[in-house]
Parts: sequence; structure tokens; C-alpha cells
Amino acid sequence: MASDMTTLLSDDVLEHILQCLPDFRTLRAAVLVSKRFYETYSEHPKTITRRVAWNVAGPALPQAVRLVRHPVTKRSFEEDEDEDDDEGPAPLDYNIDASVETTDGPPLTVQEQDQLSVFAECASKLEDIFSFRYKDRSSKTSKLNSLESWRFRRAVFRMNLYSRIFNLSMYSHIDVDVDDDEQVAATYQKDLSARKSFLVDFLPEELVELYAVSHFLLDLADWASFCGTGYVASSLQYGDMTLAVGPQKILEAYEIGLFAPIREQANEDMDGEMDVQNDFIEGYISVPLTSIWERRKVTPPKLPTKLDNTIWYSILESVQEHDICTLCNQAKGMNMWNESNWDYLQGSRAFNISNLHRLLVGMLRNTYHVIRRLQSECSKLAVPLTSRFLTRLIDQMFSLKTPEYDSWQNVYDLICTECLEQFITNHLHLWLLATMRAAGDPVQDDCWYGYNCRTQVHNPTHATKLNHLCAQTRF
Repeated sequence: MASDMTTLLSDDVLEHILQCLPDFRTLRAAVLVSKRFYETYSEHPKTITRRVAWNVAGPALPQAVRLVRHPVTKRSFEEDEDEDDDEGPAPLDYNIDASVETTDGPPLTVQEQDQLSVFAECASKLEDIFSFRYKDRSSKTSKLNSLESWRFRRAVFRMNLYSRIFNLSMYSHIDVDVDDDEQVAATYQKDLSARKSFLVDFLPEELVELYAVSHFLLDLADWASFCGTGYVASSLQYGDMTLAVGPQKILEAYEIGLFAPIREQANEDMDGEMDVQNDFIEGYISVPLTSIWERRKVTPPKLPTKLDNTIWYSILESVQEHDICTLCNQAKGMNMWNESNWDYLQGSRAFNISNLHRLLVGMLRNTYHVIRRLQSECSKLAVPLTSRFLTRLIDQMFSLKTPEYDSWQNVYDLICTECLEQFITNHLHLWLLATMRAAGDPVQDDCWYGYNCRTQVHNPTHATKLNHLCAQTRF
């Protein structure tokens, strides 16, 4: 039987080892496998637990502790059914001060430790996405420095808590069609006052951080919606309900490239009443923030646009917006791409799998036979669903690149959106032809007019009889 090496270590060393463990799962394992570790932990449970919690959540631990210790106050639909409809809107109970941002108090329970780990993992994944989108496109893991990471994570934890307190189920029982308009207005004002009460104690810069993270989360939801359907359901149909389901569901939607997790959670919380409560949800966080800024006589931050990225400076000390395109040698702001972030383009209009045929050269983009084959081949690259197809597609086209793109030597060289669109237009038909040959499918003789042939658009027989995935040879 192997000897227990912990017997050679002092109690102080053992305590330091336990404090340096990365997560609670490792801590529990260490305590279970060693009697000395168990005894050391039993002597200092609060100190060790707090230190491991810091390792899990980082400097934003006070915000994370408040989040896990705040009670979930979702309203049950059975409770709604027992109320007298004639009484109008029932009172809202938010319990805003049920927890505070602190690391003091009793040690985290096992359940709270598990919740903290889940929330911290969500914040870490969101930070990775935020970093490669705005900080460093060459890395899929966060390159935020310690200060930037702290700003981002505390805003995510606060946004999570905000959605936990003001969750959609709180509004499911409110009948905005009730005859007593004054009572509905009073309920709305109480709700708005409660939201402002939650936000008003934060410092001005912290409010801007929260505002920036809210727009980042909305962008992710829009991306997931467009990636899965080809249109933005989150903004058009659900609006601020997207934020109310919380960062975890938004991250889940982003990871699978579908809006379904957000929609399903919203429908569950609202008991299917998606169209009735919009007056209460509209401006979910922007309205109370704007009210606070107006009261403080502070100019609200500008919304993020392609030309104005000021809002991201509330979290980042520097924003990657002055890179030069490898192909056109122009600085095109933040919309610069390479292999590390091509997947993100799948949630944009031009590069979505359902719209990619619009980038085909010449008349191919209007030819049903070609479009159907293209979508079939692209769908194969999208399996499994969590694997984005665009990186695989561009990688394969890169191996087919024509001499005019010799200056583009590396898939990690940054290129702008316009140049990438042109590259795909010049090579998508070549890739499609290569996939046909690789599959052993017969390739017909070339049409004289190639991809510029107009007959292929309205004559299916001609479209299939000759190959049009080629350049025009007769003029």
C-alpha cells in the first residue's frame, strides 16, 4: 500500500495546497482521498472555501456570491389562477435586498458551491467570446487582462442577478387589458422603480459596463437566431425578453447556433403569453438606466455600431479596431476576420448557410440546380450542429485559391468582410466543382458561357446537361 505523502507536510503547507485548488470538485476529491487534507479542511473550512471560491469566480466573487445567495422568486401559474381577476394586477415582490455583494458570512454550502461553479463557467465562456470578438481575434480563449476581466465578469454576474430578480414569470400574471388603466400604470411604475433601485447604487462606470454587456448579450442572441433561421427573431419578436431569460440561456443558444433555448425559456416563464406583456418588458434594462442617467445629468453612452465602438472601452483598455486587411491594405474597424473567428460570420446575413448562394459568381446565384447542390454540400459541413461549417468551408476553398490571392499566405492573416465576400465569390463554384469530383459524380462538358450563362436560370434541362461551374470561354 502506498504511503500517504501528506504526512511529510506541515499543516500550513497542506492548507496552502487546498487554497490553491482550482475548483470545488478538486477540493472535495482531495478531502476524500486524504485524512490529513480532511483534517486540515475541517480546521479551516471558511478560509479554504472562500479561497477556492475566489479561484473559481475571480475578483468578481462578491457579485457571484450575491447571485448564488439570492433566492429565486419565480411566480407559479397555479398561484395566478387562484387570484380574482377583478382585482387587477397583483402586487410585485422583488426582494431586491435579499443578498449583498460580499464575501463575508457563512461558508458556501455545497449547493451554493455548485451554483457558483455554473455561473462562473458561463461568465468565463462569455468572456472568451467577448475577447476574441473585440480584444484579440487570434485566440479563442480570453486575452483580457485582470482589470478588464474583472469589469466584464462583475457585469455578467449582475446581469444574471438582474434577470433572476426581474424574471419573466413576475410579469406573466399582469393583465395589461384590465379596465383600470391607472392600476396598470401604477404597477408599471412600481416595477420601473424596483429596477432603478437595483441599479442606482452602482457607480457610473459600472452602469456603463452593465449596459455594454447587455448589448453584447443581445448581439449573441441575434447571432444565434440568424445562424439557425436566416433572420433575427430575437430583435423582431422577443426584443428585451431575450435579456430577461438570462446570460446562461443566451450562451446556450450561441453554442448550438439556434435561438430555441431562449424561446423555450421565455415561453415557459411567460406561460405562452408572449405578446401580452411587451409593455412591461420593453426597455428591460435600458429604460431604468436612461432614467438614472437623466437624473444624474449624465450623457448616456452611444449604442455600438460598425463605426463607433466607444462603449466597449468601458470594459476594455484597448479595442482591436485598427488592423489592416491583408488583401486591400485598408483599416476596416472591428470587422476583420481570420480562421480564429470565421465561425462568427455564420450568424451574419451574407455568410449564413441559407444565404450563401448569393455569393455565387455570375448567374449561378439564380440557378436552382446549383443552389440546391450548394446547400446540400454546406449542410454536410455543418454536422454535428455545434460544429460551424464556415471554417471548414473557407479552409477548403483556401487550398483552391487562385493566383490573384497569392498575397494571402496564411489563414491567420486578417482580411476584411468585403475582401472575404469577394474571395468566396471567386472560389465557391470551384469548391463546389471539387466536391462533385471528390464524390465521384459525373462532370458534364463545360458550357461556353460558364457561370455567366443566362439560359441555365430558366432552363433546367440546359442547367443539368452542361457544367456551368466554370469561366466563360465564348464572348
